[in-house]
Amino acid sequence: MLGKALNFATAEVVEVISDTEARLKKEFGGESGKGTAKILDALKEKDAQGLDYKVMPFVDQAEMYSAVYDKLKQ
Repeated sequence: MLGKALNFATAEVVEVISDTEARLKKEFGGESGKGTAKILDALKEKDAQGLDYKVMPFVDQAEMYSAVYDKLKQ
């Protein structure tokens, strides 16, 4: 997940290539489809090779939905 300046863009990582590189499943989209262009513009503005990011924890959706379903049954 990228920072607020980039609308918290998220992407699924398919492969970690190195400590500084990762292969993404698909380009950043968003409703306008211009997410990747906005990120590239931010890189040019900062004259940077990369951006700060955060790793989101894995959420087991099956476990989460099961817990919600059990609560709704009560």
